[in-house]
Amino acid sequence: MNKPFEQPFHRLDDAIDAALLENRRLFICGSVDMEMAGDVIRKIWYLDHISSKDEVVIIINSQGGAVDAGFAIWDQLKMASFPKTTLVTGLAASMGSVLALAAPKERRFASPMSRFMIHQPALSSAVQGQATDLEIQAKEILRTKQQIVALYCEATGRGEKEVEKAIDRDKWMTAEEAESFGLINKTVNSYKGL
Repeated sequence: MNKPFEQPFHRLDDAIDAALLENRRLFICGSVDMEMAGDVIRKIWYLDHISSKDEVVIIINSQGGAVDAGFAIWDQLKMASFPKTTLVTGLAASMGSVLALAAPKERRFASPMSRFMIHQPALSSAVQGQATDLEIQAKEILRTKQQIVALYCEATGRGEKEVEKAIDRDKWMTAEEAESFGLINKTVNSYKGL
C-alpha cells in the first residue's frame, strides 16, 4: 500500500497541495464559505490524526465571508491538539482576521505588506419577514457580535468597550498596526522568523 503522499498525481497542483500538507502547511485563502470550511476541516482532522504533536502553520489570505463557516473552522482549529502558528499574508479581513487569532499570541505573525480589517458582523442579504422573525434575526446578529467581541478581547487583551468601539465600523490596519492592537505578535520578513 502506498503512503498517503506517494499516490500518483494527475495535476501539478495536486502534487503541490499534497507536498504542502505533508509539510504541515494549511491554507485559508479566499472567501470563507461552507465549501472552504469543509475542505479546511478535513485537513485539520487529517493533520491532527497524523500527528497531534507537530506544529501546523496556517497561512491566511482571506477577505472573510460566512460567519457560520468561519466559526466551524475556528472550533476545529481550537479542538485540534497540534501546535498552531498563523501567518497572514495579503489580507485578513472580517472572519479572516478572526481565524488569524487561532494560534497563541506568540505564534501569530504577518508579512510586512499584510492588511487587516476588523468589524462587527453584518447581514449579507436583505432582511424580510414578519416583525417577530426580524426580532429573532436582530437578536442572533447581536449574539454573534458578542461572540466576536469576546474572541478579539481574549486574543488581544483589550477590554470589551475598546473592542466594540474598534469594530463599530470597518477598521483597517497595517501589519504594524495589527501588532500594536494585539492581533499578531510580530511582522516577519522571512520564513525563518516563524
